[in-house]
Amino acid sequence: MTQPTHKGLTFIVILIFASVAWAQDENENGILSYEAKNHIGEIAMVCGVIVSVRRESPLPASERMGSYYVPPNPTINGTILYFDRLPPDHEFVAIIEDVNRNAFPNEPVSLVDQKACVYGKISTYKGKVAVALIRADQIAVTGKGKDSN
Repeated sequence: MTQPTHKGLTFIVILIFASVAWAQDENENGILSYEAKNHIGEIAMVCGVIVSVRRESPLPASERMGSYYVPPNPTINGTILYFDRLPPDHEFVAIIEDVNRNAFPNEPVSLVDQKACVYGKISTYKGKVAVALIRADQIAVTGKGKDSN
């Protein structure tokens, strides 16, 4: 059996790094927002461009995303981050409930027109696919949106 050459191993390593870089550029190694509907119930990273940020008040407890705490009352307030398409045509949102808002150092509106990935359990909210954000480390801005300068 012959041993692989140093050149051959170098080529394979470069090829692997190039493939990873290409995949990361395409979707930051996450699920694209329009594909998230195929992953409901999974914990995953979902990526896309945040096209709008809106406050919604109140969010009914039956529509709440997080299961990490019990709210003191049946309704809560929150901020909705819309990915890739404006409502009502959107397919994916991320939700920051007001009770968790202090965990996020920047105003959510600063995320508009940014490519971003969110990490968490993929669920639904008002018939749309969603991820609840309770910590700042669940969202990462990866660049400007396609139409931004």
